[in-house]
Amino acid sequence: MDMYMNMLDIMYAPTDWLTLMVMPQYVSMTMTMEPLPMLPDMDMDMDMGGHGMHMGSHSHSTDGFGDTLLTGLVRLYEDEVNHVHTGITFSAPTGSVTQKNAEGRYTHYMMQLGSGTWDFLPSVTYTGHVDRWSWGGQLLGVIRMEGANEAGFRFGDQFQATGWGSYRMLDWMSGSLRMLYVNQSDIKGHYNGPHNHSSPPDFQSNYGGEFLDIGFGINTVVLEGPLRGNRLSIEWLQPVHTNVNGYQLDRVGSLYVSWSLAF
Repeated sequence: MDMYMNMLDIMYAPTDWLTLMVMPQYVSMTMTMEPLPMLPDMDMDMDMGGHGMHMGSHSHSTDGFGDTLLTGLVRLYEDEVNHVHTGITFSAPTGSVTQKNAEGRYTHYMMQLGSGTWDFLPSVTYTGHVDRWSWGGQLLGVIRMEGANEAGFRFGDQFQATGWGSYRMLDWMSGSLRMLYVNQSDIKGHYNGPHNHSSPPDFQSNYGGEFLDIGFGINTVVLEGPLRGNRLSIEWLQPVHTNVNGYQLDRVGSLYVSWSLAF
């Protein structure tokens, strides 16, 4: 399975202590599934209780606008070295949770474009810097504010903790290292329409778990000329520990590329 997320961060600071942000997203996902070898005497027309099943290799995809984040960042403390702020974020369910496959059945839960629920994402972030060194950490939660979405289920709540450090090697470039821990519960509820029960992603118990990743990043900024102030950041996030609920795909890593300009 491959996932691509394109996010646009639009930020405005009406005061020195408050920053407002809106972040729309566009999501594309593709999954290719291969069957396990079947015994010669297995009934190819086995009854799946009206849920349907796939036999043989097949691929499918979804794409479209995802959920939209609405955020207020409030500065709690600041001195020459240390900075602390909290984030009050709500996720609006603008992404579809009614994506269906070629058979007209709901696709896998993980292939939907959004959560389908209003979600609350509180966070607190600390950063510090001395000379060429900087460091920080963040605690973040994802709390589903509704019991179920229009498709009949809701994704599990989530907790994230991350810490990082960076060193400015040149005036225009720094390298970073960070650790990310994620704990997510499984899916609650059930699709309220026809769907398959033929592979692990079709079952709610095969979602969530504990994950630990390490990230390696390069951050650059243009200091002079017509592109002054443009920033480009690239990070590879490598899984180092995975403890999933049920049966899930192994993770192979994530690439993040971010461009920003402040004015």
